[in-house]
This record gives sequence, C-alpha cells and structure tokens, in this order.
Amino acid sequence: IGAEGQSLIGGACSAAVMIYAGDKMSPVILLIVMFIASALGGMIWGMIPAVFKAYWNTNETLFTLMLNYVAMQVVYSAGEFVATDSRSGEFERYCA
Repeated sequence: IGAEGQSLIGGACSAAVMIYAGDKMSPVILLIVMFIASALGGMIWGMIPAVFKAYWNTNETLFTLMLNYVAMQVVYSAGEFVATDSRSGEFERYCA
C-alpha cells in the first residue's frame, strides 16, 4: 500500500544527490551513492508507519495511504523550484 510513497521519496532523494553531488564525483560512484540514498529515503519513509504501529497501534493501511499523498506533495514542492540561474543564483519556477 505504501510502496508508491516510498518510491517517490526514494526518487526524490536520488535526484537530490544527483543535483547536489553530480559534478563532484565520478559517474560510477554517483550511481552507487544515488542508489544508497534512494534506498535509505524509502526505508526511512517506510519506518514512519511502522513506528506508529508499534507504539500507538495505528492502522498501517490507512497511515501509508495518507503518507502517499504527503509524499506526492513533498516531491511536487521539491520539484517546483529546482531550476536555478547560475549567474544570479535566483530560483526559476519549474513546475506549473
């Protein structure tokens, strides 16, 4: 049920590594670091409902469904201002 949110957050973590560290390391190392960041991001996102289930006995199905919408908004918000003008350092609107 929560795999969509984990995939979105993992992809966002991978993209963040690519954006911020893409020109600082070789492509092979970058690919490995992107994979690790993606796995860690998805794992942490999946641990949120597990912790709530363990400590407060919440319904993990509903919790992960709601977290999918949160993950969509996080990815949309992160992608909204990713294009920068290297000369001025100002952000340009990327998504509508």
